[in-house]
Amino acid sequence: MLLLIGIASAWCICCAMAVALCVMASRGDRAMERAMTRIAAHEPAVDVAFVATLAEPAPATPARSAAAQRANA
Repeated sequence: MLLLIGIASAWCICCAMAVALCVMASRGDRAMERAMTRIAAHEPAVDVAFVATLAEPAPATPARSAAAQRANA
């Protein structure tokens, strides 16, 4: 019987700890959101080209020779 009481009390403590952690995490999320809103209001938006950094580089076009440029001119 004492074992069951110990298991039940450990279960209750774990559940209370989980609820407390969730409450603190949600408070932290709200605080971070407020802070980021203040920062975003004061700084201009920065365009970061993530796609360009992840894309393959464009193939280099061969430079036309001076003789070819004079022939076309």
